[in-house]
Amino acid sequence: MNLRNRKTTRQYLVFGALLSCFVVGCAKSELDGFEGSNNSGLPKLDFHKPKTLADAVGRLRIIHDAVNSDQAMPKPKKFKVLEVIHGTGASAHSHYYLAGSDSQSHDDHDDHGGEVNEKHHEIVVDTFAEFQDIANWLPKIAAATDDINSQTWAEVNKVGAGLTQLTTKVIGDEKDPQAVRDSFRAETKTIGGLIEKLETIVASLVTAESQESS
Repeated sequence: MNLRNRKTTRQYLVFGALLSCFVVGCAKSELDGFEGSNNSGLPKLDFHKPKTLADAVGRLRIIHDAVNSDQAMPKPKKFKVLEVIHGTGASAHSHYYLAGSDSQSHDDHDDHGGEVNEKHHEIVVDTFAEFQDIANWLPKIAAATDDINSQTWAEVNKVGAGLTQLTTKVIGDEKDPQAVRDSFRAETKTIGGLIEKLETIVASLVTAESQESS
């Protein structure tokens, strides 16, 4: 890929990430809060999960460049969430929705029966936790990409695993944001190289799509 094409692709990825919306849906069952946030006791929700591989890679690039700049870090993402609890006791289970969204309606769960209660939460996802989550989600996001072949998916999976391993090492048990930032910067060459691999993959998918439609 020549320099002009790489620059254009990076601009496309960043623009896409800035415009991206986040998936809304029922929560998974594992009970672990986001790293570095105040969500302890809630399931790991995915309201900050990018919809597409291009959005995901663009967001990783934005965070990477922000960490390595002289500017302040991006503010944590905050979501007001409605928890709808069906039943009571050991049989109770919850669904989570962005407050005020169209999917806040419970009509699709009327068949659950029993008592229904509601709770409101504010979910906070700090920037490093967001980076780590996106890296961990890369294989699933790629799997939902139209016309992606097994070899390309395997490449995304490998890069995602590398990013997840690195960010786990960088974050560790550290609570001080500046210390995490310094650790991230120490690994920036490797992290940046992995993101560049993802940008190349996305560029090839965009090229293939444009050739098919022409």
